[in-house]
Amino acid sequence: GINAEYGESSGINAEYGGKVVALLAKNCGHNSSNDVRSFANNMVHMINIAGVQPLSDDLVKSLLVPLLDSTTKKIPAVRSSSEVAIATLLRLKANEDVANRISSNLDPKSLEIFNRFLPTAKRVAGENRTHNGHENNIFSFLPEV
Repeated sequence: GINAEYGESSGINAEYGGKVVALLAKNCGHNSSNDVRSFANNMVHMINIAGVQPLSDDLVKSLLVPLLDSTTKKIPAVRSSSEVAIATLLRLKANEDVANRISSNLDPKSLEIFNRFLPTAKRVAGENRTHNGHENNIFSFLPEV
């Protein structure tokens, strides 16, 4: 059930969490404008920063596929925000356990991007990069995480 995906959270929080993830997954996708994609990518990062209960593998995968697609875009803000989101989503700073589990269930196109991109994601995780590298960034008012 949805409660299991969020560990000890109350049912109502877990239900909203699943809806938030579905909304973000949709907005990270290729039908969204660059600004919306960057915003959704940033939000994926924000809900996955250290200390937050990890998402279930199914929810991680639903976010990872559109994020991987975003890493192939020419717009620097979209590409950069998706890189950071993937690094935090897969918790690469800690280890590669989540990445290994998720990658075994990816479709061929996503897996190809994933394999090409993983070294970059690991580097990004190690750099502890945030989204403040771009001018006019919608998150410029937020504290560093």
